[in-house]
Amino acid sequence: MKAEFLAVHDPATTARVSTPPNGHTRVILVAMKVAVSIPDDVFEQAEHLVRERNVSRSELYTEALRAMVQSDARITEQLDQLYAADGPAADTAADPAVTAAARRVLADADW
Repeated sequence: MKAEFLAVHDPATTARVSTPPNGHTRVILVAMKVAVSIPDDVFEQAEHLVRERNVSRSELYTEALRAMVQSDARITEQLDQLYAADGPAADTAADPAVTAAARRVLADADW
């Protein structure tokens, strides 16, 4: 028999609370605390944004990191599409003469 339980995520407490069939309550933290070193000027700029946007440091840094991660994912996806077998670069095979010249140059290179 498969055990089922109710899971409730409360972002305000940054914890996931679940009560499995045995009746014991489990609390799992869903936020990670980290310590990082950043230059003073960047910290001051971030503090200015915190006050300007009326958000916590955690919210500001989370928003910034999330945007960076999403941007990297989009770039990776675009590169994957570009180099896919059926992508726009599929019909741009290297000229055989260029390939042969590159092989000659690389054969003579000291690795």
